[in-house]
Amino acid sequence: MVPPGAWAVGLSGGADSVGLLSLLRGRSDLRLVAVHLDHETRGRESTGDAEFVRALCERWGVPCVVTLRSELETSLTH
Repeated sequence: MVPPGAWAVGLSGGADSVGLLSLLRGRSDLRLVAVHLDHETRGRESTGDAEFVRALCERWGVPCVVTLRSELETSLTH
């Protein structure tokens, strides 16, 4: 059981995380934000995952945050 409230949902773009978000977005007692980390390890495929996640969230009306691994590393070292 997921208690009501605000939740960040990790969204890789794979079937499991998309399925989870699909189930949770139907709950009116949840405020969801999808989060995706582009690890930048698979070239164009990594970029494609991030684009898929953004498009899916836009279509479903779920706020979405996508971050590149290189941006995260830079922010952690400064």
